Amino acid sequence: MHSISPPDRALVAFAIEWAPYGGADAEDLFIRFGVQRNRFLHLLQAAMTPRPSDLGHLRNLKTTLCNDLLRAWNDTHHSEK
Repeated sequence: MHSISPPDRALVAFAIEWAPYGGADAEDLFIRFGVQRNRFLHLLQAAMTPRPSDLGHLRNLKTTLCNDLLRAWNDTHHSEK
């Protein structure tokens, strides 16, 4: 639970929510986080980077989830408005 800060949890939850749709569009990202898509993905990666204090299984889980989310958000079928 303490492996991801509260602001980062909101970011990760948003990424998970929008993953089935190839990610959110530029307008939704700007309204919610005040950033463009590339910056959002960078913040997501930073949020999911395993910390030295994370247990091994948590490190693996964070890495796998991050890779899956980035793959979903970088789906070539997604088009920004």
